[in-house]
Amino acid sequence: MEPKPGAGRPVVDLSLLLAAAKADPPKKGTPVSYAGVKVVEDALVKEGLLAKSLADGHFGTAPQAAYGLWQMRCGWRGKDADGLPDKASLTKLGKRRGFDVKD
Repeated sequence: MEPKPGAGRPVVDLSLLLAAAKADPPKKGTPVSYAGVKVVEDALVKEGLLAKSLADGHFGTAPQAAYGLWQMRCGWRGKDADGLPDKASLTKLGKRRGFDVKD
């Protein structure tokens, strides 16, 4: 039985995740702009799409590339698999890896 949304599961805010993806170049010493990035990165690691050493809380080039691979697994192609999270693919990842998504 799948857990109900909000039943102790982390919640990833899609708008904050997208803002982080657009503003988080991997720069040593730069603070993480949104903690939900780590939740998504951990899910990508568990899917075998991102090396654990690259899951640093910044949604830089490696996590974007990994997320693009996730989008391709979901059936997205071309510009739809650009590595920037969207509601549908993020919700699928959350269902598989134990987090909920809000807009």
